[in-house]
Amino acid sequence: MRSHMTIRTVGRRALIASVVCIGLWMLAAVPIRAQSEETLKSQFILNFARFTTWPSAAFASPSAPLVVGFVAAPELAEAFDKLATGKNINGRELKVKKFDSVSAIDDSCQMVVAAPGPQSRAVAAKVKGKHVLLVGQDGGFLDAGGIINLIVDGGKISFEVNLATARAASLELDQKLRALAKSVRGA
Repeated sequence: MRSHMTIRTVGRRALIASVVCIGLWMLAAVPIRAQSEETLKSQFILNFARFTTWPSAAFASPSAPLVVGFVAAPELAEAFDKLATGKNINGRELKVKKFDSVSAIDDSCQMVVAAPGPQSRAVAAKVKGKHVLLVGQDGGFLDAGGIINLIVDGGKISFEVNLATARAASLELDQKLRALAKSVRGA
């Protein structure tokens, strides 16, 4: 009986993972016109969190929330907050923090999203060496220390990843996420 429940649980998890992957695949290179750009980016960010594994040391306790910080991106933070309300990642409640400046970023975040612009390199420097999934929206962001870079090109959104930077932060990006990326560095 016990092994039957384990197989059933594994089957459910596999089904849920498949559905999420299909959703992420459907979002890959989605035209922006269908929804607001902030809403689409928020859906990508939520899925990045779903397909990332953090070390236990990244959290204050086993029940601590997964905190997503947004630096100089209030509209994106609002869109993500609406999308994330009531959702959790691996049993952790999602919590949103907004930061007006790089210096305001605190150590409570497991994920930080930087707005496009010159501050994105400073954000990368601020979280370097921490267990933080760093998402940006700038050309050259991965070279500056970012882990995932959102790309808006020709009215579509895609993303690229830097596995070397993810490994340096002790983060594991799921193979399904890597397979959907436009490009993968540091493989």
